[in-house]
Amino acid sequence: MTLYRNGLRTIGGKLADMKTIKIPEMGKVDEINLIDWKVEVGDEVAEGAEVAEVETMKSTFAVESPATGKIKEIFAEPGDVVEVDQPLASVET
Repeated sequence: MTLYRNGLRTIGGKLADMKTIKIPEMGKVDEINLIDWKVEVGDEVAEGAEVAEVETMKSTFAVESPATGKIKEIFAEPGDVVEVDQPLASVET
């Protein structure tokens, strides 16, 4: 059962925790392209699992999940230009 307490989501009476998947720091980079998602909304992920692939002018990098949980929302699509620290998705733990 999902309830809301003080505007926060609870599951079975336990407060749900959300973590944000962001583009990691990559040094001096002008443009980062989101190439592909390795997950979909609803997928279970482990902390450190590759969830997306991004590309700079010089190379391709994996974006990892910051926590174990379920992908709740995706904020960017393949082909989008994204920035360092930009939220890409949320993980419910």
